[in-house]
Amino acid sequence: MRKLFALLSILLILIIATPALAQTATPTATVSSAGVISGTLVNKTAGATDSLANLALTLHAYQGSAELNTQSAQSDASGKFSFSGLSTDPSITYGIAAVYKNTTYYSDAITFAAGESTKDAELDVYETTSSADSVSLSSVHAILHFEANVLYVKEIYLVANAGDRTYIGQPLAANGGNITTLTFTLPPGASNFQSAFGLEAYNLTTGNQIYSSDPVPPPGVQVAYAYNLACNSNTYSFPLKLNQKVSRYDILTSDPGMKISGAGITQQPSLNISGTNYQDYSLSNLEAGASVTVQLSNLSGAAAQPASKVNYFYLWFLLLIPAGAIAFFLVRRLRPARVAVDSEREQLLAEIAQLDDDFEAGRIDETVYRRLRAEKKRQLTGGGG
Repeated sequence: MRKLFALLSILLILIIATPALAQTATPTATVSSAGVISGTLVNKTAGATDSLANLALTLHAYQGSAELNTQSAQSDASGKFSFSGLSTDPSITYGIAAVYKNTTYYSDAITFAAGESTKDAELDVYETTSSADSVSLSSVHAILHFEANVLYVKEIYLVANAGDRTYIGQPLAANGGNITTLTFTLPPGASNFQSAFGLEAYNLTTGNQIYSSDPVPPPGVQVAYAYNLACNSNTYSFPLKLNQKVSRYDILTSDPGMKISGAGITQQPSLNISGTNYQDYSLSNLEAGASVTVQLSNLSGAAAQPASKVNYFYLWFLLLIPAGAIAFFLVRRLRPARVAVDSEREQLLAEIAQLDDDFEAGRIDETVYRRLRAEKKRQLTGGGG
C-alpha cells in the first residue's frame, strides 16, 4: 500500500507539476526492447458462448503524461493475444484496449519490474443489456468555490453496475429517441460546461439536460464535469437534481467562510486533503428525481484562494480513483474511467487498507479516518451503501 501511494505521488508530480520532466526522465534500471505482454480475453458474463476470436486489440504505452506509441494485435481462436518488442523500462505504463460488441474494454495497468521481460494480462469483456436494473449511483460529490461573482461547481458521480452485462441504454423520447444510458441535470443558468471524465458521447440540451450514450460496463464508471453559476450577492441558492437514486451526496468547499444549508443537508467533520481543509456537507438516501435546494451564504468572505490556484484536478483524482486503480490513470484519461477492481467487496477492503496506511503516515486526520473507515466497514458487513 505504501508503494501504491508512492506511485500516486509520483504520478501527480509528473502530471501536475512537471509534465516536461515526465517526458524526458532517464530510467535508472537496465532495460531492453524485448519485453512481451501476453494475455487472454475473458467473457465475464455468465453463460456467454460467443467467440472471442479475431478481436482487434491496441496496446498503449505511456511515460509520465506522454503517450509514447501504440501497437496492434488480434486475438486467436481461444481469445489469446500477445505484444512483443516492448521496452521493459519500469517508468513506462502499458494498457490494453479491445472492442467487443461496440464497447471498448481496458486492462489494468501493466509495468515491467526491474529484470522482468514478460508479463501476463487478462482483459475482461461482457455481453450487453438494455436493462438498467443493475445500474445505480454509488455516491456523488459536488465541489464548490466562489470567486469574483462566479460560483464554480464540479460534480463527480460514481455509477455502479452490479450485474455481469454492460448496460448500453435505451431510446429516450426526451433525447429525441436516441440511445441514452445516463442522464444528468444542470441547475438553471449554468454556463461554461466542461466534461472532465466519463462523458465522451453526450448531448447537452438547451434545457440543461446531459444525455450520455456511453456504455456502463461492470463494475461501473466514473463521471465528472464542471460548470459555472453567476452569483452577484452574498447569498445564493440553486437546485441539485438527481436522475438516479443515491445513498449519499456530499458537498465540499475549501472556502472557509462559505455556509451551506438546505433541507436534509447535514454538516460533517471537515476533510483535510493534501493540506487543504474542505468543509463537508451531506445528504442521505435521495430517490431518483429528487431535487434539493442548496442555500449558500457569506459568499463575500468565502474565497480562500483564486480558483486558478485551487487544484481541483488533485481533489478529483483522490475522489475518483479507488485503491488498486491508480497506475492506469494515464491510460484511463482516454475513456470513461471504470472501477478497476473485481468486486465491491475487494474494492472496500482495498480502500480500508489504504485508509489505514494514510492514517498511519499522517496523511489524514483521525476524525476523518475514523468516519470513513466506519462507513466502509458498515458497507463491507452488509449495512448498505
